Amino acid sequence: LHDALPISYSALLEEWRVAENFTLVIDDCSDPDFVAALLKNVEGASEAKRLIYSIRNSDPRYGHASFTVPPLSLSEAAEFLATHGQPLSGDALNAIYHKSGGNPLYLLYFSQAPDAGSQKTLFEYELDAWRKSVPLARELASYLAIANQRISLAELLALVGRRAGPVEEVAETLRGAQVFIAEFPNGYTLRHEHQRVTIQGQLESSPSKFAYYSARVATLLKKRGD
Repeated sequence: LHDALPISYSALLEEWRVAENFTLVIDDCSDPDFVAALLKNVEGASEAKRLIYSIRNSDPRYGHASFTVPPLSLSEAAEFLATHGQPLSGDALNAIYHKSGGNPLYLLYFSQAPDAGSQKTLFEYELDAWRKSVPLARELASYLAIANQRISLAELLALVGRRAGPVEEVAETLRGAQVFIAEFPNGYTLRHEHQRVTIQGQLESSPSKFAYYSARVATLLKKRGD
């Protein structure tokens, strides 16, 4: 970021320096070296000026205070399933909790295709959900997997072109694909990194389709100046 967007990076550093209270949050940070460089430039964090970042693989070299998000407890898993329309208790709840290990992504897939006696792995559930998705939903999710960043509805419409039909059809497809796609004020993204890896693996089995989708995403990112 500090190499690609020098103006934005300079503005961030200046805001950090002049603000009396400041909290910077970086979600799913892909470059811990950026965090280290940032803190060096602002002479570290303090009680008044804080930095919070999430990362999939922590780096003890930086000595930052850290915490790990634990799996869901049994009661939390029961509440999660009930919220997603699958209230379970007793042996059925214990069985799926043991199988999921408290992983909410696994529980989400299970809630879409409940089978308490299933021996499916997370990947098998994910692959089944992917294959059951309508073609347009798979195409939209593929763009999100390749881009690995949020994409607006207008940009998704441009990516699929006239083949998708009116905006209402695309919006309805996005709503129907909520197991994979999440909506935020600044666009759509995949719900989880695990999904992105699975989808890319499926795309790589069809090199021509992967190349086609990638070229369209590359055109979009170029227009963004990214």
